[in-house]
Amino acid sequence: VGADGADHVDPATLRGLGPDQTLVLVNGKRWHQSSLVNLFGTRGRGNTGTDLNTIPAASIERIEILRDGASAQYGSDAIAGVINIVLKTSTKEVIANVNYGAYTAKYRFDDKTFDGGNFNANVNYGVAVGKNGFVNVTADYNQREHTQRANVPAPDVIQRRQYGDPKAYNTSAYLNSKLPISENIYAYVFGGINVRRGEAYAYTRFPTLYDANGAAYPNPRSNATLYPDGFDPIITSAIFDGQGVAGVRGTFGGWDVDLSNSFGSNRFHYGVRNSLNATLGATSPTTFDAGGFQLQQDVVDLNVSRNFKTVAQGLNLAFGSEYRREWYQIFAGEAASYTNY
Repeated sequence: VGADGADHVDPATLRGLGPDQTLVLVNGKRWHQSSLVNLFGTRGRGNTGTDLNTIPAASIERIEILRDGASAQYGSDAIAGVINIVLKTSTKEVIANVNYGAYTAKYRFDDKTFDGGNFNANVNYGVAVGKNGFVNVTADYNQREHTQRANVPAPDVIQRRQYGDPKAYNTSAYLNSKLPISENIYAYVFGGINVRRGEAYAYTRFPTLYDANGAAYPNPRSNATLYPDGFDPIITSAIFDGQGVAGVRGTFGGWDVDLSNSFGSNRFHYGVRNSLNATLGATSPTTFDAGGFQLQQDVVDLNVSRNFKTVAQGLNLAFGSEYRREWYQIFAGEAASYTNY
């Protein structure tokens, strides 16, 4: 908590190493990372990784973890290991879930009975296409409320002294498909989009500070006219994440061939409410567009393999190539969000 943008993402980690050293695959294909580089003292500081919030649990068949380092095969971002998320392939069934959970709240300043409510609704459905083909789709919505940080008495009205986990609204739609072309060749398309909005409390700006002698003086980061009791900045996020993979896989002359193209994008936009630019004094706005980041990744890969069963009791030969290009952009917010006047 109090970790700025890191409150809004959940990167994957293995062995206690950074998220950028754990490679995340979906159906065996490289998945893009979040555009946010975490600079605060939380898990994954100084790193960026794949945000697991973007992949709905209802779309997942199983998760495979390669715990041994795999940097020789996948590169330096697989030093800690590899997580492969396998999407559902089921057909002719509908799976729907609705659930709600919360904590009991004893000391909330607003006298609410429950704390940190979490609502989730999802549905998964698949249909068969031709021989051994399918189209499987998932829709998921999750709403999580703020949690009370320690559930202890806090008579002050400054909310940051109480709140912990951020509020989040998370909507996802995912597709997984296999489309037969001939007896030994098929096309596949999978991926999805995720839209998420969040609110996280930053640390309290108190109206008064104290020097080493205990003498009070006005906090230069606050303003008594706008916030006579101090204030709790609220960091908001608007995140759009999406990735699509399309490819062809089949057997040609005894060789197994897999050719695919994958494109992914993550855009993280900051906002700030209930705040100020202290250099503007009482004329400062209290809501700001604080800019953000965007990461895009395009990957084209070709994998070819063949098993020679009659050579040396079975010889497997494999080779391939990959082209990967990434774009990164930082865009500024409004001038009042960063300018020292």
